[in-house]
Amino acid sequence: MLASLSGCTGIDIVSILEKMKVPFSKFSIDVHAALSKDHPEIYNHVKITYKIKLAEEDKPKMIKAVGLSQEKYCGVYAMFSKFAKMDTEIDYI
Repeated sequence: MLASLSGCTGIDIVSILEKMKVPFSKFSIDVHAALSKDHPEIYNHVKITYKIKLAEEDKPKMIKAVGLSQEKYCGVYAMFSKFAKMDTEIDYI
């Protein structure tokens, strides 16, 4: 499930940045999740960390791309947000 989440949002972000003509490199996504203590165990907290190298002036575009992926395009993110607290971080490398 976590691989599906990172794949879904990652494909969105790459596509959005390419449409914005934003050059970038070294893009990766780390996803960490906590499971509930009750059975059946489900993910109740997920943190997505996007790591990317791009120009300082393109940082607002990256923030916009992440927002569009999470709020509009990534169905897996939408499903996760129904049952888990979702946190996001962008690390510029």
